[in-house]
Amino acid sequence: MISERHLPALLGVIYEAASDFSGWERVLRALAAAFDGNGCVLGISGAGRQFSAYVAPLTEPAFLTAYNAYYHRISPLMPRIKALPAGSVVTDRMVLARSDFVKSEIYNDWILPQGLCNKLYSVLLAEKDQRVMIGLHRTHEFDERDLAACRLLTPHLQRAMQISLRLRRLESDRTSLAETLDRLEEGVVLTDADARPLLINKAAQPMFGNGMVRLAEGRVAGTRPSDTARLHGLIASCGGKEIAGDAGGRISLACQGGAGTVIATVVPARTELCWLLPYQPVAMIFLRLSKQKTLPAAGALQALYQLTPAEASLALALCDGGGISAAAGREGIRRSTARTHLAHIFEKTGVRRQAELVRLVLQS
Repeated sequence: MISERHLPALLGVIYEAASDFSGWERVLRALAAAFDGNGCVLGISGAGRQFSAYVAPLTEPAFLTAYNAYYHRISPLMPRIKALPAGSVVTDRMVLARSDFVKSEIYNDWILPQGLCNKLYSVLLAEKDQRVMIGLHRTHEFDERDLAACRLLTPHLQRAMQISLRLRRLESDRTSLAETLDRLEEGVVLTDADARPLLINKAAQPMFGNGMVRLAEGRVAGTRPSDTARLHGLIASCGGKEIAGDAGGRISLACQGGAGTVIATVVPARTELCWLLPYQPVAMIFLRLSKQKTLPAAGALQALYQLTPAEASLALALCDGGGISAAAGREGIRRSTARTHLAHIFEKTGVRRQAELVRLVLQS
């Protein structure tokens, strides 16, 4: 039986493993010592699969290899343990008649040679796509005091395991996203609502500190204060609980020394990643270097697309970002008037979305 004096130290080891999955080996060693055991195994399986040992620090490597290769498939215990709900604490005798167990091949050929004759199981997770359990083993039988102690520890083991698996998934998702973005030729920056970069892909990294874009107090910024203000405004528009249809936008950021412009397209991240607060991904910024230093003249747009002066002026205003409302404000016209102009612009240019129009203007 675990003494109350040793319980705080054991709980400390358990919760340390929550933030570092490698710490589960220490947990298993501590549990084996606390229950006077000679073996302790953490088993993890996917949907429709038998449990296989994932962490077993006290098991001889040769025995572990044999178990994974053959014995886990013929164990009469595992199907019964697998069917138990999360939070269950049982001994082998509670789920299988001892007379049947001692006749089994795994008992005689794998368990007896190691002296793992008695088993105590704690089911930590029992979901459709994943099951997790801890198995304690020792030569003498587990009693009611051992069961009570294991039931006391199981809720703590469950919470620590849930946190541990969640952090592993988050790190895996983040790594996968980073690898995907690194394969793109276009520069991409993933930011939170305060424009702090969470991921910068390989194509975007040379743009920082090279007179194109920069980090100012830990936030993505342009080389000019006015550009930075507009960029941060576009990023902030992507951070609401309900993202508006005109969230984000496209702007041109002036490079230092007149060395062209960087076209920054800001879109809501729309990612399913559940990152740890307060660093939630909100916006993705696509960066592309353009040698064009300024927007085309309004007259050029009028000639190219047969726009009226008002329509050409609105098309240019949309390139400054913020959507139709912001452009109407800069032009000093009503939103309804701006929408009428925009409908005419769409008809004359053959595009159907504001983002397409901005791209067309910037390439004109």
